[in-house]
Amino acid sequence: MTEKPTYRDLEKRIQELERSQSEIKHAKSDFEKELRLRTVLLDNIPDCIALIIKKGSREIVASNKVAQELGAVPGQLCFKKCAMRDDPCSWCQAPKLWETDQLQRIEVEYRGVWYKGIWAPFDEDLYIHYIFNITERKRVEESLRNSEYQLNSHIKNTPVGVVLCDFNHNITEWNPAAEAIFGYSEAEALGKNVIELIVPGNVKRLVVGLFKDLLSEKENVRSINENITKDGRYIMCDWYNTVLKDADGKVIGMAALVLDVTATKEIDRKLKKLNGELENRIKERTSSLEDVNTALRVLLKKREEDKNQIGENIYANFKSVIQPLLNQLKISFALDTHEDILEILETSIKEMTTSFSKKLADPIMGLTPTEIQVAALVKEGKTNKEITKILNKSIRAVSSHRDNIRQKLGLKNKKKNLRSYLLSLG
Repeated sequence: MTEKPTYRDLEKRIQELERSQSEIKHAKSDFEKELRLRTVLLDNIPDCIALIIKKGSREIVASNKVAQELGAVPGQLCFKKCAMRDDPCSWCQAPKLWETDQLQRIEVEYRGVWYKGIWAPFDEDLYIHYIFNITERKRVEESLRNSEYQLNSHIKNTPVGVVLCDFNHNITEWNPAAEAIFGYSEAEALGKNVIELIVPGNVKRLVVGLFKDLLSEKENVRSINENITKDGRYIMCDWYNTVLKDADGKVIGMAALVLDVTATKEIDRKLKKLNGELENRIKERTSSLEDVNTALRVLLKKREEDKNQIGENIYANFKSVIQPLLNQLKISFALDTHEDILEILETSIKEMTTSFSKKLADPIMGLTPTEIQVAALVKEGKTNKEITKILNKSIRAVSSHRDNIRQKLGLKNKKKNLRSYLLSLG
């Protein structure tokens, strides 16, 4: 028979059970803490594969939901399920982690996809492995690198000066064109205050005011002002200024494009001077031409007066000398024909002193001497038959002359009487 346990034995057994329960509670608490820790370490990190792996064997002990969807579950080897390989990855940093017990990182391209791997110590025989797909980030980085390269290439090769400054006006970018304009190398300019470096004293207040307006975001500022070069030359520069902001929209400085317009301004000055001189010459020439025109008008008026005086003198001589002689000839001739001839002669001489004969003889009219005679007889009311007798011409010739006269006077194919038109000439 077994001996009955004594009271002391029972009391000792109870104490052992109580200790065992306490140990179970502590173990349960430790397990729950470890589970929470694993959850934090694995499931609470988004967009990645997260594994807890045994050192040496690379056996998965725990994994997050993303890893489990790929089949990377406890008991599997990490390289078989995550990299689909039969042997450990050549870039795996786990051996280095075991050796140094220090966090390890690497970025690698595998089968056209970029990954970032992190290996972190977790326990004596465990480590955590995070795998991030960074393909999109790499694409963006590459695009940014290309854009930055293109921008830097443009800045270095543009003939326009590019100057970037921080909020305190200290130079942070100075391209080769700026070197050529102002004479300072990039090394000499970087970090220097742009106002102190290239702005002469007489315009510093103006430039400070422009920068103040610019950095307070009142407006983008364009200015043309005097600057000074490294060798002490004063030049005129055309500045295009704008603010620089960080990703949060905070103003961090200013960017400026600058052109040396000294030669252009000098050309403008010379052009203005030449234009002024030309305008003065034009005024002088205009004044001179006005004087000449005035003199010509006086001469033309005098010429017209002289012509009128000559005409009056001719007519007066005709009345006083030729007219009496013609009257005597009329009396002395008995034949009608002779009387007609004398009348024509008298009429012709009179016409010589009138505006009618002057108009017909004008080169613009283009009438021949015979056509002028025919026109004079038509004006006097003579018929073609009478004209043929007086001028000793055929009817056909007289008709042809009349047609030519109408053509040259612009009466061809017009229902206008030739004699009436000739009478209207004076």
